[in-house]
Amino acid sequence: MHAISDADSYGPQLTILAQDAISRAVIPRSPQIQLLSSPHPGSARRARNVFVFTSATQLSEVAKFASAVNGRHQLRALFVRDDVGPYWVPALFERAGLRTLRNTIIHSSPAVPLRVLRAWMQGAQGQLIADAKVAAGRLFVVSCDLRKYDLPLARVAALKGVPPAELNDFQVDEDGSYLHWPGPDLHLDLDAIRVALDPSLGKRARRARAIHDARYGKAIAQVRQEAGLTQTDIPGLSARQVRRIEKGANVTAQALSELAHSHGLSLGDYLDRLARELQPTAKRATKGDPQAAQNAQAASLAPNENRSRAPKRANLEGARDAEGARSKPFSMATSR
Repeated sequence: MHAISDADSYGPQLTILAQDAISRAVIPRSPQIQLLSSPHPGSARRARNVFVFTSATQLSEVAKFASAVNGRHQLRALFVRDDVGPYWVPALFERAGLRTLRNTIIHSSPAVPLRVLRAWMQGAQGQLIADAKVAAGRLFVVSCDLRKYDLPLARVAALKGVPPAELNDFQVDEDGSYLHWPGPDLHLDLDAIRVALDPSLGKRARRARAIHDARYGKAIAQVRQEAGLTQTDIPGLSARQVRRIEKGANVTAQALSELAHSHGLSLGDYLDRLARELQPTAKRATKGDPQAAQNAQAASLAPNENRSRAPKRANLEGARDAEGARSKPFSMATSR
């Protein structure tokens, strides 16, 4: 798993109670995180965006703290490491006087908790996948803000020809960007799952994507002009390609690398420059529209390089295909 740098951090300040040494060892060190080593009552009354890491056998030690924070609606997740076996975990919850909360995750490895934590640090908890499971002809998904989705597999057309024994043969991308079935080479992200459950979301996502594409192109043009470059000054891209990108056409990771190089910047610094250019525009475009503001926040983040690996989108029943899925924030399912 990759370490989180300050440049990756777009999200809020987080408070983490790591009750045991094993949990403390996996928590990333970041100025964005306030790390607590004990469940102090004062912290329970004041802390915001709280994550509790504990073993099942130590649930009793964090029960009052977790309940107090949850009562203030600030408990984002209770991560319980199963150190006794699944048969005994419910008994330890009962012994601690805790009910299994909606935001409880019982785990045997740190992969899922760290994926959730990274998503929150990036401010992308509503866009990334924490975990998933296929059972009884359905795909069950938990997002990194711990919302649960229940999708009939029949709505994912690209999975219809996959043998039942291979349906659980998928991986969650390291940062939660998508699920990947290597057999049919299918990539399915959270937006595609939402659209499959509610096709009307597809129209709103396409509209938001079109708005974002136009703003992104304008930002690329603005940064180029401020650098004193013309559309013919980008090695590796023709003037026609640059013109199309600046009008809102699909921009690939390779094209972004060429643009960054021509500006004398690393790709990360160039994307940060574009994000700064987008921010005031996003505020004007979404004023008084909470849903548009949420879409714009996701759109203003740099295109996810993991998503750019998938070249085209699979068909979902009720969702129309659209070009430019690779580097857009509202990508759908993808399949080669």
